[in-house]
Amino acid sequence: MTSSLVTSLVAKMSKSTHPYLPYKIRPHKPHPAPPPPPRVATSPAERFETALFTGDRLGLERLRGFEKLENVNIQLRLEEVPGTVEGIFQDPPTFKLHMRLRPNMFMTPLDVVIADFTGDAHDNNAPTWLVRLRDLMDKSSARLRTFRWLERYAFTLLTTPWLKLPYVKAWGEILHYVGRIKEVCNMRYRPARDPTRPRPRPRPRKSPRDLVDVFGAMSLGEGQTSSSPSPRGVVEI
Repeated sequence: MTSSLVTSLVAKMSKSTHPYLPYKIRPHKPHPAPPPPPRVATSPAERFETALFTGDRLGLERLRGFEKLENVNIQLRLEEVPGTVEGIFQDPPTFKLHMRLRPNMFMTPLDVVIADFTGDAHDNNAPTWLVRLRDLMDKSSARLRTFRWLERYAFTLLTTPWLKLPYVKAWGEILHYVGRIKEVCNMRYRPARDPTRPRPRPRPRKSPRDLVDVFGAMSLGEGQTSSSPSPRGVVEI
């Protein structure tokens, strides 16, 4: 009787959650590491890419012109150049960021390189333009902006004293190209004439015969009068 009672008590205590009974230690599961913070745009190409693609939040009516000639198609394209192979070793690839400008007029599009990066595309220190374009199908994206917006941005980059521009020549070509677009737009869209102002009178045009008579009546030497012209082909001084 005593042995059966002890057996039943041990069985009940084994099923209960008594603090003094042995328990299994659960294995420790490490928490996943938090994702790295997003890279802050610091280089000129990163700032331009951020301003180009995040400017849609401001509204397209502020970034596009009312006339078609004022708008420029700005395309950012990613080019991957494989690294050199030496035996079993291979250098990391180089990524180049191309900017292509295509205006709505008969002008040759401009294609320049404004930034590059050597390393893995999935590195934590990869530039923002590489992170944005690496997962796209054709590795490119385009936006429509007015030439005034592009001119203002390129001029600000070139005139900022503390900002280092790795591709100064490329930004200079962009500013010169936008200047050509501006000249065409200014010639086409001249302000209308004020109808209240009188029209200017055309100046009277003189015929070649009148000019010959005027020069013939002039006296260039002392003692020479208009009645005694100089011999033909001789000019008195």
